[in-house]
Amino acid sequence: MRRRPGFFWSKPASPGETVYFRCTDSGPGLSPEGRARAFERFWRAEASRGRSLGGSGLGLPIVRAIARAHGGEALILPDSPGLAVEIRLPSRDLSLSEQDLDDR
Repeated sequence: MRRRPGFFWSKPASPGETVYFRCTDSGPGLSPEGRARAFERFWRAEASRGRSLGGSGLGLPIVRAIARAHGGEALILPDSPGLAVEIRLPSRDLSLSEQDLDDR
């Protein structure tokens, strides 16, 4: 089965379950060392690239920090073609109660 690059989202059946967000590409992916270091601030897979040709090395560390701030995690999926980053967040019931509406 061939996977196309893109974005995947999974809606949980009930609060307390995990919501999965997955983003994939069809690039060369990362080596095992690269996967281990990808969430380090300012680390870039291609050291030869200047910042004018690539990022600052802050994207994935920011993604992980935001996920953790919401009780979740971000990780790189192993053994996938290209790069696959998955964010896992706990589901919460966000429906407003009558009390919430009165407080507005």
